Amino acid sequence: MNQIENLCKKLGFKQADLATYLGVSAQLLGMIASGKRKLPLGMLSRLEELEQICRIAEQKQPDAERTQLFDLHQIETEKALQDHASLCRKKARDVRKKLSKLEETTAQIETASQLEKNEHSTEEMETPELLLEICRRRATESLATNQTMAMAFLKLEIARYEFEEKKSLEMVALKTF
Repeated sequence: MNQIENLCKKLGFKQADLATYLGVSAQLLGMIASGKRKLPLGMLSRLEELEQICRIAEQKQPDAERTQLFDLHQIETEKALQDHASLCRKKARDVRKKLSKLEETTAQIETASQLEKNEHSTEEMETPELLLEICRRRATESLATNQTMAMAFLKLEIARYEFEEKKSLEMVALKTF
């Protein structure tokens, strides 16, 4: 069992809780735990603090000292969760701006395409012009499809950030860390 798994077991944490406390993603912590990534120096001091908390708990130090360390841990974890929620809120806002610009551009392209379709009747065109018009329309349709897919992706990204923000705030409110 490695250092991270040991700490999780001793503290009764899930790996995701420990990741939040350390200020990293659960995926990064998983890679560190499995030996795929090395432990960043910034995380080392926080891990040492947690190990100290475990040692104190194991040695049955006076309750006041143990309580003080656990209170410090709780305050830091709550702050990390609030910071994470704030970051998610900011990222969601930034993605909403991108989505809004993309929706605006898509609407402009669709309007321009409709106007051009109305102006050019394919029955009046000669063969080379007709081929060019067909190619132009297909390119416009392809662009619209790509933008629709991009908008769907951005909406999913917003939903993910909103979900992460909500979960972080719930953990703070319920003190489930």
